[in-house]
Amino acid sequence: MTSKNSNNQTAQSPGAQEDPCFEVIQQALENIVNKVSGAWGVVVASWCLDLVGNLSDKYTKRKMSIGVACNYWLSCGTMRGLLTLISICFRKLTNLEAESCVETLLNAYQRYSLTFDWVVARLGGCFPLKIISQILQCSLKRFADDFHCRFESEVGILEYLCFAHEQVLRVVVKELLQEGFHPKKNLDTLIIPFLFVFGNYSDVLLRNMISVFLDMYNNELSPKPQIRCKI
Repeated sequence: MTSKNSNNQTAQSPGAQEDPCFEVIQQALENIVNKVSGAWGVVVASWCLDLVGNLSDKYTKRKMSIGVACNYWLSCGTMRGLLTLISICFRKLTNLEAESCVETLLNAYQRYSLTFDWVVARLGGCFPLKIISQILQCSLKRFADDFHCRFESEVGILEYLCFAHEQVLRVVVKELLQEGFHPKKNLDTLIIPFLFVFGNYSDVLLRNMISVFLDMYNNELSPKPQIRCKI
């Protein structure tokens, strides 16, 4: 299937090169994820994420806005099938398993940053809490292993998601701050310095962190209502 663009050039839609065999593959993988216990969800989700990134990078011929890219790629049944598989897997993942998949997402974003933003937008819109929280958890663990590590990929994803899911980001940051102020494990003691370093990468994220901190601080200092007992 082809279409004419404004320059009278013929542009081929991604659906024109689809292999009908993928429907069989998709159904088989869905059955594995839904019916077989174990860590298949992580394997399938990671494979799909890497494949989506590879296909987007290979067949994107020009820079497109996120909305245009979503419409373009979702016209392809194979790409829709891959995203469906990822969504099914994400719904079934534990926090630890989701962390592994988010690492794959970050790696794909780093490799295919110019053509992968629409994937992040799509998945982030479906699972904002899970993706935002796991990105911050993965970043915290990287920080614990190497204080000098950099967070360009993580910040790029969070900045984008922040525009549509700012309140979700604030909820996650608040939970992190609470754990940092009242640490129960060694990793918790690094949360506050991690957030200081992380905030240096983005004014958008820093503003939200400060706002959450001030809300928590003001709530702690606000006078509590006094109950007077009549004698």
